[in-house]
Amino acid sequence: LGMACALLGTALFLLLSTLCALPVSTTHAIVGGVVGFTLVGSETMDGWDCLNWSNDGLGAIVASWVVSPLLSGAVAVAIWLSTARATYGTRRPGTNALKLLPTLYALSLATITLLVMLKSKPTKALALR
Repeated sequence: LGMACALLGTALFLLLSTLCALPVSTTHAIVGGVVGFTLVGSETMDGWDCLNWSNDGLGAIVASWVVSPLLSGAVAVAIWLSTARATYGTRRPGTNALKLLPTLYALSLATITLLVMLKSKPTKALALR
């Protein structure tokens, strides 16, 4: 019953946020819903201690909310600065941008391929053997 309530509450929250044109995260909403019903359901037992705050539980989720934007921002700045130096900082930015384009495509393709290989079930099954 608790998970159904968390799911319904999350759905309503996301619907209202979307109707108000607010930026919203589905992950944040569902984690908040589950934490909320856990706290309410365990109020008579052990309150906040019922949550797994370790690095493999809720602590990892909360840490990712801080680390992920900072890390992705740093990577984005590094990519932008290197691209700007290789194109805007030259006498012929248009020509240099066209020369740089295949390299950027290759890096994007390699990154996506790596992530798919790391996250897909068939390759995870190979790692267990």
